Amino acid sequence: MTSNPWVRKLPLASSTGLTVAIGAGGNVGCSVFAAALAAHMSSGSLSPSPPPVLVDADRFAGGLDVLLGMEHAPGARWQAVLRADEDVLAPDVISALPNSPFDFSLLSMDRGRVRVEEKAAHRILGGLASITQVVVDISRDWDSPIARAAISLRSQLIVVMTTNIRSCAAAMTLLEHLNVGDRTAVDAYTGSSDRGHNQLGAGSDDLAVCAVVREVPSGASMSALRRGMSIPIAARVPHDTRLPRRMAAGSHEVLIARGLQAAAARVVAADHEPGQLANMKRQLIGHRGGRR
Repeated sequence: MTSNPWVRKLPLASSTGLTVAIGAGGNVGCSVFAAALAAHMSSGSLSPSPPPVLVDADRFAGGLDVLLGMEHAPGARWQAVLRADEDVLAPDVISALPNSPFDFSLLSMDRGRVRVEEKAAHRILGGLASITQVVVDISRDWDSPIARAAISLRSQLIVVMTTNIRSCAAAMTLLEHLNVGDRTAVDAYTGSSDRGHNQLGAGSDDLAVCAVVREVPSGASMSALRRGMSIPIAARVPHDTRLPRRMAAGSHEVLIARGLQAAAARVVAADHEPGQLANMKRQLIGHRGGRR
């Protein structure tokens, strides 16, 4: 079987650009996958300089800094960046952000109301994406000003979902909402539709669009999903009973899960380097040592 053309089009060789990760329903693992993708970008052989930026676009999720155990890390959050003058340059924004142990910068929500206009979000995200790789975690806040700006700027769109039938249905609704993909009535369990798939919506020919699927117990089979989805499935994340506990703990350790990193490598259409996970673990150990 030939590889998906949309996966081949992902611009790994570019050190700039904006990737949107959007969740098909709740608790699908969109945020943790977006963070793993940013970590993979920073640790790969083509890691950009300045470092990649992980952007939190979900106003109601409590902050990506909490998920990653960075809630006490010094540095600017969205509120501070929005208060900055319009002539502040993107490198200065990046230097003001918290930096993770995996060498990506984090632009997170804070625990307060965020007032943001789409124009301001477009300016900030566009500036960042012009000098480095940016991963925007939209999760479920699809229609926020930040989300709308990110979607308009995107060079890549990743739908993060599970094998749960409700998540499959949410993915189809999401694709229709974004006018991406060939909206067909399919049965995710049986793959009963044999109509054409892997089609992009009108006006999206230049976009890389794919899905990342996290396997859950009693979910649809991957073969059924591949037959039924209207966009290619670039990677799967095997079921991992430890992942929910790591996510609940709020720690960087969630990012070293092999399934997550392998999926991130697949999405950027690169060969997964066995030594890369070991490098990330060494980074984490070094970070722990530095805090003592």
